[in-house]
Amino acid sequence: MKLIKVVLACFVMFSAFNTNAQSTKPVFRSLTHVLYQVESGKIIIKQLFDIDSVGNTRLQCVWPRGISDTTYLLADEKVALLNSIFNDSKPLEDFVARRRLKAGEHFPGPYEYVKYVMPNGKTGELTFAAPLMADNFNRALDLFIFAGKSFRDGDVIENAELIRQAELSQKKITYLPKIEPPPTVKDLRF
Repeated sequence: MKLIKVVLACFVMFSAFNTNAQSTKPVFRSLTHVLYQVESGKIIIKQLFDIDSVGNTRLQCVWPRGISDTTYLLADEKVALLNSIFNDSKPLEDFVARRRLKAGEHFPGPYEYVKYVMPNGKTGELTFAAPLMADNFNRALDLFIFAGKSFRDGDVIENAELIRQAELSQKKITYLPKIEPPPTVKDLRF
């Protein structure tokens, strides 16, 4: 009898913890989102998100003290947002809201590259600048969480194949704004 009570208590406790489990699954097989800068003609990855078919997300991010590497499960709401964009129903290019910055606007970077793969093998990819994209597209890709406490040495995220794909994608996009620093106080006219 005592054993049954212990088993029952364990079952109830496990069920309570399991209520937070994710119920919405991505419609894509994988999604990769990269934030990068171009330095001396070379792509330098600053943040890399990889999301698998169950919503496990790996974030690698360059910080002054090294590279953080964090893994977490996406919330149902975030998976639903991603599913609304990355579902192969329309080309990613359709989420470009405008093709140039507004007058007086500058773009400090970074450029972004996203690629998804559907279960049937179809893919979609796009290099873009966030200020030019539709709000729902930017909201869906707002995946950043604070990094874990562990860091590894390095100031560059290495992934030669991903860099090659981003370079090829960037060459196709003719409307990316030039990355420029914000105006200095001296540049401002009062």
